[in-house]
Amino acid sequence: MSSVALLAGGTGLLTSAASHYGDPPMLVALLTAAIASAVVYLRFGYLYAALAAVACAASVAFFVGLPDAGARIISTCVLLAVFVMMRTQRRRYEEDFPGDDYRMLESVAWLGTYAVLNLYLSLPSAIWFYRSRPDLPSVFYWATYAAIWLLPAVGLALALRDKHRSMLWANIVMAVATLATNKPYLGWERHTWDPILLGVLLAGTAIAVRRWLSRGSGGQRGGFTAKSLVASVDRQALGVLSTLAGATQPLAARTPAETTSNRVAAAARAVAGVAPSSEL
Repeated sequence: MSSVALLAGGTGLLTSAASHYGDPPMLVALLTAAIASAVVYLRFGYLYAALAAVACAASVAFFVGLPDAGARIISTCVLLAVFVMMRTQRRRYEEDFPGDDYRMLESVAWLGTYAVLNLYLSLPSAIWFYRSRPDLPSVFYWATYAAIWLLPAVGLALALRDKHRSMLWANIVMAVATLATNKPYLGWERHTWDPILLGVLLAGTAIAVRRWLSRGSGGQRGGFTAKSLVASVDRQALGVLSTLAGATQPLAARTPAETTSNRVAAAARAVAGVAPSSEL
């Protein structure tokens, strides 16, 4: 992967050295990185190389001199093409290798499509300030607004039908992002208590879904359950943390045996009506 980065950087520098400035060096570097990362994945099977190839291929559209709306449309088409290809390949292998890689690539391509179309996630000024509406055609602007609501809904339906875990997580993230960017899209005033309402909505949704699943036959509905089926990594981490916390406690002044004997002696004195030595 270091060779991929060096190769991409070298080709970009060679292009800039040939008296080309602006987008061409970056375009050449991204194309080189996309092709080299794909070769590394096909040869060695590194999943992160495939993810880098998808990201670089989708970013190329922003460096070919197109308007922002056109670049986003082309980038979206690239990501959707990757999504369709990975979904087709994943159905061929299902749980067998490399089906798990195709699952992840399918989810990342779908998530990338959403990130490109959500204008308030990919424009720096929109991310930090939400001060003004992006300078884009009105039709394209409202089409992206419709897309950020449709993509999570369609993706959740596909993920639930296929029991696709990474796709499910990706669409949950997308749904939360849609709720967080809805007001900027509509130009509504933002308030300091908006995150509180979002948190209450998410917590209420989680509780409602958990109760709905637990009230199903056998505590499950359609193969989904709120019960833990395997040992959780978080639970294992908490076990290690509790062990470390117990090991770092200061040593007690008395041993457990001494503490027990003292309690027995105090109880015997109380029964005999003898005052403790501290009171004599």
